[in-house]
Amino acid sequence: MNRKTHDRVDPIEQEIEQALNPGAFIPDRACFSFVSDLGEIATGIGGLIAGDPSRAVALYEAFLAACYLKIEELDDSSGSFGQFVGELYCGWLKARQGEGARGGPAAPAAPPGRSAHEQVSSSSARVRAT
Repeated sequence: MNRKTHDRVDPIEQEIEQALNPGAFIPDRACFSFVSDLGEIATGIGGLIAGDPSRAVALYEAFLAACYLKIEELDDSSGSFGQFVGELYCGWLKARQGEGARGGPAAPAAPPGRSAHEQVSSSSARVRAT
C-alpha cells in the first residue's frame, strides 16, 4: 500500500488492511456485513476529497488494489462486494476531479509509436465496425 514520508503508513490504509482481513475467507452469508464495514472506511475517504483530494486519490487506489486481491477470498454470490467496488471507483473519480483531473480516469498508456488519441480513435472505429 501507499507509503508516506519516513515510511509511515497512512492510518486509513491500516484500517483498510485490518477490515479486509487478508487470508480470511468471507462466505456469502457474511459478505453483506463485511461490505458494510468497508463502506464506513470508504465514507471516511470520501470526506477527505474537499480538503485533501490527493490523499483521497491515493487511498482509493490502495483500497481498490486491496479489493482486487481480496476477491479471491470471498463468496460474492449476492454481488454486494462487486457493487461496493463500483462505488469505490465512483469515489476515486470524484477525488480525481477534486484534484483537478479533467475528462475522467487517466487514459491507458499508448503502445510505442502511437498517441493515446490514436489508440482511442482506432478502438472506437473497431467497435463501430462490429
